[in-house]
Amino acid sequence: MFKKKNSFLKTKKEIDKHLKNRKLDSAIALYNKLNQAYQNLKDKEIHEKEFIETRDKLILILKIEELQEIVKTNKIEEIKKRLNEIELATNQFNDLPERFLNFIKHNYNHAYKIYHYKLYKVQLDDVIQEIYNFLTEQNYEQALYLIPETMHHYNEMSKYYRNDKIAAELEELKQHIKLSILKQRAVLEPAEVDTKILKKAIKEKQEEDRIQTLPELPKLPEQKISPQPKLTNLKNLIKKGDPLKAKRELNETFTQ
Repeated sequence: MFKKKNSFLKTKKEIDKHLKNRKLDSAIALYNKLNQAYQNLKDKEIHEKEFIETRDKLILILKIEELQEIVKTNKIEEIKKRLNEIELATNQFNDLPERFLNFIKHNYNHAYKIYHYKLYKVQLDDVIQEIYNFLTEQNYEQALYLIPETMHHYNEMSKYYRNDKIAAELEELKQHIKLSILKQRAVLEPAEVDTKILKKAIKEKQEEDRIQTLPELPKLPEQKISPQPKLTNLKNLIKKGDPLKAKRELNETFTQ
């Protein structure tokens, strides 16, 4: 019995030493040996707390390794779940070796930043999708209205990791929308002018039709125009040396 207890305590001591030196793989490799030694004890209850604490420290290492892999995906809820598990598991220990604790903190903080970055990235992508929907509908004003919201999500992302490529793409998107608005207005404004001209032409036509429908004024009696004097006869009379007769005949012609 003493030999079995000695085996358990010796293995536990080796694991603690590996954790202190941050030789995590070596510590995990000893778990089966620790578990077997513990199961062979007849007084397990005496060493149960020691066994559980050592086992949970090794499980914590495995959770960290899982977290390192899951943060490479876009499974945001899974990342959040692992973060919560590690936080709870870490807080139950008061005597973790400094190097081991630093290992936990480093990986936790790194994953925490990635989690929030990806969380805001999803929200940003949702807004951008809305913008593209409005662009498809040529609703450029509404698309431009959503640009400040994209910048809000980007600024939140930048608290954890700065992505200059996304910043450039957002600026390019904003300029594209502004240019589309200018082009749209350039097409619509002449159409508005043509409408005014059309309305004016319709009004003028209506006025013309109104004038044509007015009652006609009564016609004035026609005046008789005196026939043109026979100038040939007058010339002959003058040539014959009788101007008085020619004058008299001229007067008679205009008084008829």
